[in-house]
Amino acid sequence: MDPGDELVDVVDERNEVVGVVPRRTLRDENLLHRCTYVFVLNRAGELYVHRRTDTKDVYPGFYDVVAGGVNAAGESYDECARRELEEELGVAAEPTFRFLHRYERSTSPGTDRSCGNRARSSGGRSCRSRRWTR
Repeated sequence: MDPGDELVDVVDERNEVVGVVPRRTLRDENLLHRCTYVFVLNRAGELYVHRRTDTKDVYPGFYDVVAGGVNAAGESYDECARRELEEELGVAAEPTFRFLHRYERSTSPGTDRSCGNRARSSGGRSCRSRRWTR
């Protein structure tokens, strides 16, 4: 499936679902939506940094300090955190909720209601470019 066709929830100012649209529409119309981010730390407290794939619709090829992304329609923050850890880093872990916030950008790709999580790991599958940093 084309990522632009994936269905995602649109939320209001109270973080209540008010509609479902394809991801492409969400980006084009700069709609408020849910995202989940997971900061991955090892036992030494170092943060996992990885390079995003070149096929991402937002910031392809950039380095990132989180695993995460847009919640699928009907997906909880916890479900999204586990899925994104596995998809992006090959890490099977139970993330710990840390904070909920609203992140706004004045330009596309949009405004999101985000959930920050933390997970502990010694690493996942080999990424093209990655490292642990303090």
